[in-house]
Amino acid sequence: MVSTQGLGRLMQHNGSLPDANILYYKLIVKIQKAFTLEHPSVDLAWGLQEEAFRKHFKDVSLTQITAGHLKTRCVLFGGLEADVHFHFNPRQNGRFSQVELYRSPQHHRQKAFDDWQTRLIRLFGQGTEQRSQLPMHTAYKWVIDSVSVIHEWYYHCGEHERILVATKR
Repeated sequence: MVSTQGLGRLMQHNGSLPDANILYYKLIVKIQKAFTLEHPSVDLAWGLQEEAFRKHFKDVSLTQITAGHLKTRCVLFGGLEADVHFHFNPRQNGRFSQVELYRSPQHHRQKAFDDWQTRLIRLFGQGTEQRSQLPMHTAYKWVIDSVSVIHEWYYHCGEHERILVATKR
C-alpha cells in the first residue's frame, strides 16, 4: 500500500526527494486527483460530471454501454493500448468514479498478466497480494489515499484479466 505518509520515508534529510523517486512521487500525487490517459492526452479529474467528462473526448469515439458506463480505446500506463471502461456514480447524471480494463487472453496468459503487473509495479510500487471469494488465479491491490488499484486474473465463464481503478470520493 502507498500513502502520502509513506512518501515521507522517501525524502532525504534535506527535505527533497531523491531524483529516482521524483517521477514516482508525481504519479502518486496525480492519481489521487485524476486518472491520466496518454492518448488522448488528458487528466480526468475524479468526481467530474459525465457531461463535462465527455467534452474531453471531442475527437475520440466514446461508446455508451449503459447509463453511467462509457468505453473507448486509449493509451495509458506507459504505452499500453486498451479498451477502457469509465463508470459514473450514480449512473444517471453521475460523477466519474471508476476505470476498468478487461481482456481475455487466449495465449500466453501468464506473460500477458506479467506485462500488466510490471507496468503497475513501475507506476505504483509492489502492491499487496489479495485473497478473494472468486475463483482467482492472482490478485494484487494498491491503495493510494482514496484511490484503489486492483489487478486480477479470474475465472468467470472463461479466464479474464482486469485492472480496476476506483476512488471512494
